[in-house]
Amino acid sequence: MAIEVEVAEADLIEARRAEIDELGMVMERNGPASVVVREVPALLFDHDIEQLARDVIADFVAYGSSDVLLERQERLLAGT
Repeated sequence: MAIEVEVAEADLIEARRAEIDELGMVMERNGPASVVVREVPALLFDHDIEQLARDVIADFVAYGSSDVLLERQERLLAGT
């Protein structure tokens, strides 16, 4: 899935790709202001992938890391 982002966000994804991969989400730069989401954690496959990606990006911009994917998976497993 291709997502249009800010150039600075695409730069960040490119620079922090290994860390994002470790979260279970594989994103690759697809252009100056575009990324492609190639993989997401299996538990989150049926969720809004674009919104998940945007939430992860926003966390990395604001905090330098992200717990979004882990938190969403934990909520699903807890049934909430």
